[in-house]
Amino acid sequence: MRRGWTLIGTMITVAIIMVLMVVMMKGSGWLGAPGAAQSKRADGKGTTVLGAAKYAAEDTVCQSDLAQIRQSIIVYKTNNDDQAPARLEDTKLGDQFYRCPLGHEAYVYDPATGQVHCPHPGHENY
Repeated sequence: MRRGWTLIGTMITVAIIMVLMVVMMKGSGWLGAPGAAQSKRADGKGTTVLGAAKYAAEDTVCQSDLAQIRQSIIVYKTNNDDQAPARLEDTKLGDQFYRCPLGHEAYVYDPATGQVHCPHPGHENY
């Protein structure tokens, strides 16, 4: 009976799992040149695979918040003779909607045009 093969198979499995964990924690640049694990984001966040996924999700939350603010501005204008709110807070969405979830910067709002955007690096097109 070959008992040694079970132990070797287990050790190989554990080694593969450890290599995969290191790649997940270090990012894809770990296997490349030194210093290659640089973030491709404008704000420099998310150098690991898990970090990139987290910040991508927060980017989506920022986009969603801005879309909801824009919709609330339209509703406000509809109910107030096409006048945009003087402040974002007049839309009464809640304090969590008026700041970027990533950098916590307040959204920039122009009451003359009714336009709102995020000042966080990389969010210029949101």
